[in-house]
Amino acid sequence: MKIIVCVKHIKYIYAQTGTDPKKNFIGPDDIVHLINPLDESAVEEALRIKEKHKESEILVMSLGDRWVEEGLRRCLSMGADKAIHLYVENGDNLDSWTTATIMAHSIRALDFDLIFCGRESIDDQCGLVGPYIAEILKIPYVPGIIKFEMDGVHGKALVHRALEGGNREIMFCKVPALFTVGKGMNLPRYPGLPGILKAEHQRIETLDVKHLELPVDPFDPASSLTEWVSLSPPKPRRKRKSSEEVKLSASDRLKRIVKRSDPKEKEDSKVLEGSSDKVFSEFERVMEENGIVFVK
Repeated sequence: MKIIVCVKHIKYIYAQTGTDPKKNFIGPDDIVHLINPLDESAVEEALRIKEKHKESEILVMSLGDRWVEEGLRRCLSMGADKAIHLYVENGDNLDSWTTATIMAHSIRALDFDLIFCGRESIDDQCGLVGPYIAEILKIPYVPGIIKFEMDGVHGKALVHRALEGGNREIMFCKVPALFTVGKGMNLPRYPGLPGILKAEHQRIETLDVKHLELPVDPFDPASSLTEWVSLSPPKPRRKRKSSEEVKLSASDRLKRIVKRSDPKEKEDSKVLEGSSDKVFSEFERVMEENGIVFVK
């Protein structure tokens, strides 16, 4: 059984210490290169299938620039057998459809039974590359799985999906098929030292996208179905305060809390101040004015 895992090497922004507002104040040291976490879970699921079916072979594939090789070597150190790097400069400018077209064209030339990928990436959060690949290859597709079991006898996969309200959907799916891995399916293993040393000497097959016979030109802007216009952080929310509340001092705010009402609504109310005898005498006078008499 041959398993192909599509992974994305992303640039995760963990800080904004730059000085250029046109770049959203993001400096060169604010970006960390890593594998998309859900794609890493997809690699882990493929490794668990291989542990049950020893004859399985895992091939990881990624599209991007030179940084992709770093992520592929991590997949190899986890236990993947082979890796293919679809090399392209400025891969961030490719939309989901163009990316899926390139990867599906490369996958079509391979013999496969299962295709895994993350449900979505944490940078773009589109979740479209997986469905597009399945559509181009004309194979079944199941999104957001949280459990996978392979029935090798009948050539079917038993998968579980998490739905809203805590419900769970269980279904059989014929293979070959594509599955996207949802959040919380597993905990990816940490590569050990022997695996890391082995991955450093493993060969990564590199295919230049320029030399592939693709149905569309990925470098032609007309081939992209979507265009990335801009990226900006959310605007901070303003706290709603009336002009009167801004002018109030701390003691005035405390008096308003004690009275439990707005001074505009009850202008005849007042706070009694002074010694205890003076306050009680004034309180008695106010009560008598309102028809309440204390009997001694």
